[in-house]
Amino acid sequence: MAVAALVIVNVTGTESLAANGPRDCNNNSIVYCGALSQDELLQKFDQNATGDLPAIYAHYGIARSDMTGQTSQVVMGKTFRDGRVEVNGKVVATGAQSLGRGNNNGSRPIGIAGKTYFESPNSVIFLSDSIDTYVMMRNGQFHAAIITSCANPLRATPTPPPSPKPQPKYSCDALQAQKIARTEYKFTTQTTATNGAQVVGYSYDFGDGKKADSQQNMINHTYENAGTYTTKVTVKVMVDGQVKIVNGPKCETQVIVTPPPATPVYKCDDLTAKLINSKDNDYEYALAYTVEGGAVLKSVDYNFGDGQTATLGGDKEQVVSHKYAQAGDYTTVATLKFEVPQGEQATVKDVNCEVKVSISPEMCDVPGFEEFPKDSPKCVVPVTPVTPTPKQPPVMPAELPKTGISSFISGGLGLGSITAAAYYWVESRRALNGKMFNR
Repeated sequence: MAVAALVIVNVTGTESLAANGPRDCNNNSIVYCGALSQDELLQKFDQNATGDLPAIYAHYGIARSDMTGQTSQVVMGKTFRDGRVEVNGKVVATGAQSLGRGNNNGSRPIGIAGKTYFESPNSVIFLSDSIDTYVMMRNGQFHAAIITSCANPLRATPTPPPSPKPQPKYSCDALQAQKIARTEYKFTTQTTATNGAQVVGYSYDFGDGKKADSQQNMINHTYENAGTYTTKVTVKVMVDGQVKIVNGPKCETQVIVTPPPATPVYKCDDLTAKLINSKDNDYEYALAYTVEGGAVLKSVDYNFGDGQTATLGGDKEQVVSHKYAQAGDYTTVATLKFEVPQGEQATVKDVNCEVKVSISPEMCDVPGFEEFPKDSPKCVVPVTPVTPTPKQPPVMPAELPKTGISSFISGGLGLGSITAAAYYWVESRRALNGKMFNR
């Protein structure tokens, strides 16, 4: 039978936990009809009508001091058929199994103090989806539990506590001042913002009565008068949807603005040339200068010595580049135009700086002609003359003796006949000699 929820005040004056739900008045209950309030649970534990309650609860790590909240924090929760144990909607344990006196299908016997009981998974023994449960927590983790409707103890695996959320860290670490000119300073704020903290703005107090807000950690300020000033910055940090203000000694710095010199100072300190690309003869010129006492640089005219010029305003960074088309020696002149105060008026003064550059011509790469420029007519590959082979005269045959017969044959029959005639002439002579010696 369902029983309405009750809140019972115990003898100590503190409120006792109470449950909603039916009572299990059956032979499986560790305490017949359970205990629907914390006070009722303590009362039945002390009565110990079955004589085995201390041993049963001790087997599950539950002492009377746990039930009273002395050694555990007792809270009302729920245990579910799927084995979950929840407190305030948060799972604190899983795999819950409860002890009972009856042997149910799927239960396993447990021996306690010489008696046999049966432990069953919630999925086997529960008829409803969830039941109110006294949950005992230690150090924020599940320790043990007792079902209200039957006072059956539970064992379950505690859910590991979630990793603690990293705490936001934020601080103003330093405020640095860099002198840009006599009256101008650049201020840089260094901060730390981690674990969800985010810097959303900076508020600067320059110490001369002027203030400025910025989204950047760097800001420039020009002081109108000489003196010693303390600049402060307040850092605005967003933390968990709220803006936190961070300031302090590390967010302060002191600057000293010196008085202007008695007379204006304006000069060119240096003009340098740096080759930045040898292939294109590309040079970068950088100008350094000094202005004090109210003098102001208005503009700079650059003459690169090859007929080319350039002009930069005095408010620009005085760095300019130029490419030379030809080799040669060049003098680059920078004419600085200063506006110099003279009483209540001002006049323009010109100051020159110059630097020389020398660009060597590209030399001949033909072996033996390296001392000549590459565009010299002498920078050519020499051509080796070829001597023609002399024509050989035709070979003529040896002249034959001019005899009557040979001349005749030569004249009448030609060269072939000459050869045949010579043969017959030799043979006739050989026959004549034979006759003479054979006499």
